[in-house]
Amino acid sequence: NPARGFGHLPDLSVAFLERALELAAPGGAVGLLLPSKVVTAAYGQAVRSHLVRETTIAYLHRVSDQDARGFGATTYPLAAVLKKCAPQPDHSVRLDFHDPDGVRQRWLGDTWVLVPERERDALVEFHAAGTPLARLAPPALGAKTGADRLFVGELKRLDGDWATVVLDGTELSIETTVLRPALRGRDVRPFEAAPTQVLLCAHRPAGDCPTRLPPRAAGYIAARERRLRARVDYQTGPPWTLFRLRAALAANRVVWPDIARQPIAVALDETPFAHAVPLNTCYVAPAPDRNTALVIAAVLNSTWAMASATSVADEARGGYRRINARVAGAIPVPPPGPATTALCALSAAAHDGNRPPQDDLDDAVAEALGLSASARDALRRLAAHRR
Repeated sequence: NPARGFGHLPDLSVAFLERALELAAPGGAVGLLLPSKVVTAAYGQAVRSHLVRETTIAYLHRVSDQDARGFGATTYPLAAVLKKCAPQPDHSVRLDFHDPDGVRQRWLGDTWVLVPERERDALVEFHAAGTPLARLAPPALGAKTGADRLFVGELKRLDGDWATVVLDGTELSIETTVLRPALRGRDVRPFEAAPTQVLLCAHRPAGDCPTRLPPRAAGYIAARERRLRARVDYQTGPPWTLFRLRAALAANRVVWPDIARQPIAVALDETPFAHAVPLNTCYVAPAPDRNTALVIAAVLNSTWAMASATSVADEARGGYRRINARVAGAIPVPPPGPATTALCALSAAAHDGNRPPQDDLDDAVAEALGLSASARDALRRLAAHRR
């Protein structure tokens, strides 16, 4: 609705863009540097739809990290040049000031994939080659404590039923029955999990929370009850309640970091840390069965998933990207068949310490998805460009 602007505007650049277009004369041009996430973030959908429909987009050029250093702040600018007139049906948007390759404006959808047409066609083929992860195993953020200092700590020693840990800046002895490995995004590797901290988690595998704790854990909690009940997410139940546990404690979990240079995933139940709890720096996809979890992890660790995710993910500091539910949810899971069975076996071996060369993994994923040779070549080029 033009009278209301472009809706929710948490990013002021959207408001500046809207005002610039209002001030431009019909047929006039507007050139702006915008945060690159405007082309992918959910809040930018209204403005993106308006621009595709009502303007002729001449350039959308991602400014390189090297050039962006001159801004004196961490920023990921996108150079946009627009004309205030409706586009021609066959108009192509140039993606580089020195390269004629571009993308048809009418092909820019809810999330803009700013890659040349051959790479775009390859991404379309990739996404159509299987069931979207979001439909098969919807991703969710890992567990949230609301007070990591009180729940996440360092394990010093194990002594039978007791553990010496550092929690809330204090070294104490506590029952091992209330401790589980805490898996953070930085602890995830392709086909591996390497947690280095522990989580005070009394929840049972089904997610329900007991009404009583063993004595030492109960004493620790009692001394901090006021702080625990003051957590923003806390509503009812024992003060040691954790939040968002359904996916984190599910069976057949596939886990990957929220922020990474590319998707890297592990089928957690295939590791020695199957009882670990992924925290909210991880995303978790609870697969319907073990074999599906193995296949999902293999696809997410492939070059093809990297090419897809880095084309639509919001950028973060230092070349990292947000591999969130929107990004990972579009990754295809191959249909059943001999090639998928072979991929499952390869993934199981990788989780057992026999990780294949990347090219072998990519070939196995491509065979399971039935990717054409041209799509593989285009996706490899795209991935190489995004590294």
